[in-house]
Amino acid sequence: MDPDDVRWHITDKWRADEEVNTGDWARAAKRAVFQAETDDDAVLDALGRSFDAWRLFLHPEQHRIATADVKGSAKVTGGPGTGKTVVALHRVCHLVDRLPPGHSRPVLLTTYNTNLALDLKERLRQLGGDELLRRVDVESVDALAHEVVSESRLDLGLPLDDDAAMALWHTVLTETDLLACDADFLDAEFRHVILAHGCGSWDSYRRVTRSGRPRISTAQRHEVWQLVQAYRAHLDATRRTTYALIADRAAGLEQRRMARVEEQARYKEEQGGRDLVHREAGSGMWLKPRYRHIVVDEAHGGAWPGLTPPHF
Repeated sequence: MDPDDVRWHITDKWRADEEVNTGDWARAAKRAVFQAETDDDAVLDALGRSFDAWRLFLHPEQHRIATADVKGSAKVTGGPGTGKTVVALHRVCHLVDRLPPGHSRPVLLTTYNTNLALDLKERLRQLGGDELLRRVDVESVDALAHEVVSESRLDLGLPLDDDAAMALWHTVLTETDLLACDADFLDAEFRHVILAHGCGSWDSYRRVTRSGRPRISTAQRHEVWQLVQAYRAHLDATRRTTYALIADRAAGLEQRRMARVEEQARYKEEQGGRDLVHREAGSGMWLKPRYRHIVVDEAHGGAWPGLTPPHF
């Protein structure tokens, strides 16, 4: 709308009759609560509800996204406050409703932060109760990665927190006298290029496509690679690790698990689709994907080093 129309329809309607002292908080608190106008029936219905209800309110357009049938993965984007998390919660509910009866947890709802995961769990409880939660795993990606690695009985060492991991980059830069390099850049390059693309050698890193990353020369890449090796050598020497490395190892374990699942499926098809009780029991577990559905809240860059949903 034209700014003058906005003023006429909204600003002027709620302008105070008297002069307002913007520093008088006590008087402001006594003023009537603001009013809102809308022709949207769904919003009008929700306006009379509690704040908790608003945290779960689903607009018809959001409902369309939450219940859509998609092949493969789908990404929902939007600015803060546009309801992405609400859509994610209702998506989980929709996926659980379509599950066959059972007692497993084939749906994962995950995010990058433990506190956010706890909030998601509580909001999911408000939406569908304990019955819904019984079919869903709600945990942070770091907790999930640690769980995957622990199942394999691997001891990667105690993880450094984010500040300590960044401080180690500064230590490596000081020791190599390459102070012109940027620790933040190195950390992002390590996470989003070297780990994300599985660069296990200088040759693979030299050739990898660095989509979305700043352009650097081959000589600069070689310098980065040497710094990364020094960084990892420090971790090995102190029997420490990082959350990014745990996530990377977890992703590798799940990739190998899925390779076994696919090999088992091919073998079963070759045998005419018969159940393979002895073959599957001999593996120590019924080989199957860890989850049937995954919903990720706040999957922004930087949150998923190495451990991304397709690995499951």
